[in-house]
Amino acid sequence: MGSLGSTEQPMAIAVRAAHAQSAVSKHLLEKYKKEYNKPHVTELPTVDNVIVDPHTHTHDGDDTGGGSGPDTSKKICIIGAGAAGLAAAMSLHECGFYNIDILEASERAGGRLFTYEFSDDETCKHNYCDIGAMRIPDIPRMQPTLALLDKLGIKRTPYYYNLKDLSEKESGKIVPTMWWFQNSRPESKRFLDTMDTLLLKCGFLTKDPRDEKKRIAGDFEVAYKIFMKDETELDKIKLDSLSTRQYLLREGYSYHDTLHAELATSGRNGTFDQALLETICDYLDFQQAQTADWYRVEGGMKVLVDAMVAKVAEHPETKLRKNTPVVALKNDKEKKKIYVTTKGKEPEEYDAVFNTTAMPCLERMDISELGLPIKILTGIRSLHYDNSAKVTIKFRKAWWMDWLKVPGGVSATDLPISNIVYPSFDIAEGEPAVLLASYSWSQDAIRMAALFHNTKPGDGHNVDDEVVTQVLKNIEQVWSKSGMENPPSYEFLRDMYVDHFAWSWDQDKYTGGAFALFGPGQFQDFYADFQDPHCQGKFLMCGEAISVEHAWISGALKSAYCAVLKWTRKRDLNCGRGDICQTLLKKSILGGGKGQHPLELDESLLYWTVKLQDVDLEKATTKPAAVAA
Repeated sequence: MGSLGSTEQPMAIAVRAAHAQSAVSKHLLEKYKKEYNKPHVTELPTVDNVIVDPHTHTHDGDDTGGGSGPDTSKKICIIGAGAAGLAAAMSLHECGFYNIDILEASERAGGRLFTYEFSDDETCKHNYCDIGAMRIPDIPRMQPTLALLDKLGIKRTPYYYNLKDLSEKESGKIVPTMWWFQNSRPESKRFLDTMDTLLLKCGFLTKDPRDEKKRIAGDFEVAYKIFMKDETELDKIKLDSLSTRQYLLREGYSYHDTLHAELATSGRNGTFDQALLETICDYLDFQQAQTADWYRVEGGMKVLVDAMVAKVAEHPETKLRKNTPVVALKNDKEKKKIYVTTKGKEPEEYDAVFNTTAMPCLERMDISELGLPIKILTGIRSLHYDNSAKVTIKFRKAWWMDWLKVPGGVSATDLPISNIVYPSFDIAEGEPAVLLASYSWSQDAIRMAALFHNTKPGDGHNVDDEVVTQVLKNIEQVWSKSGMENPPSYEFLRDMYVDHFAWSWDQDKYTGGAFALFGPGQFQDFYADFQDPHCQGKFLMCGEAISVEHAWISGALKSAYCAVLKWTRKRDLNCGRGDICQTLLKKSILGGGKGQHPLELDESLLYWTVKLQDVDLEKATTKPAAVAA
């Protein structure tokens, strides 16, 4: 299995991007057939010459500001000030658009980049815990995030997934674990072999006389051709139509076997109900991540949020308005405007709106007058979100260091706490310390969150809170298998307690879920439609949910970049000035890097996306037959 993670080719990102491009290509081809009445065309026309020709353009009624370029005074609204919202503003700034309102419903920017800080304590150097995103592996799909940190001058600090300077195997001999009330782990070899066999069968992995295994899907073109073929093993297997559990059951696993495989590879219950292709991509990512360096941000991810907010604030025309929830949106076709209504206020007029909220938040808005396609409305309501909960406890000292000796490591268990994540930094002897005492996902997170309600920072907490009792008792059980001469007792842990903070993203009304995790069929049915601009190009959606990088900051960054790219590309085409905006964006830090767009969006798809944005596939494609005489 090491060969998968050690090769140079970024296999997972190629598979994700190829799947995305193939879905969008097929979607746009259907639009092209309808728009130009060419039902027998099998592929989109090549548009290279059209894209680079500054004289090939059409005016659709937009105010382009004359022949010199787009009207950069356009008033733009960005809904949500999370990673995607702030990235969208930064991308618009790259193109010279500054008249922007960023409307944030909550009292803070950052969204799921949320660092909780305990009450002031000069004796505790790391007096915080990241409740949302907290770690970044140095793998290809994470490069946008790492590049953003570098550009903003934020130092990458090592994060130790295993104990510092130890391999996973060596770390596993020291860090306590508990499964079935024993110091053991579920067996993963059978599932890993099943995944390799599946990759071979699909053509993403091929045997080679010189190597036992050789990845070929690191080559995007190979992966793309596999997805675009009409009849392949991939179609027979139905990678996107089956859940992972369904596939394993079909391969001879019992239901109990699937649970073992699920726990061994993800450490959670419910993950294998996601689409099989999602599992394949996650599998490939974490194969790479096993040998990659991991990073965190000293001070928490709020440091990244603060830096992005400061970057946006360099242009005072752009306003960040917190505590401003959007309640309704309306498309005015005649005025070519979108009206945005915030709570308790009159509607405001905008030339373009970028929605970056999670789908549960968008669903609660009154969007009945946007005129969105039924498929989009259905997707907003039904795209699957996973659950996540964290319980962080501040102790009077880092008691775990007496045994672990070095930073890092994770204790995994099938007890309710799921995972104990140990800090990746040195802690002085006797210094108070914050521990991520429970980190759970999926069904485990739902059950843990039943023990508490989300509270605001600063609300009073108590060692007798039910969730604290549960977590401390579970820690005692896990550590009883550590091999320590005197493992920590519940009474000892209770005495060490200073404070705690518990959070479930399901309970957060500003998200309604932790991150998107597509169920069977959702990618092939919804992904391409969500890439379309709507309302004559004035309403665009972006965020990790509709990216190919679910659950990661990079997904939000790239999705925002692509949305801005489509909107500005339309402006470039309208004023006949070639590709000025996309050239500017290519040079930015939020795209594909090195003067490239993200791999999932090429020049041809970009052109046809904006060219065919108003083609509605839901309306009848044939005219009524004439009445016979």
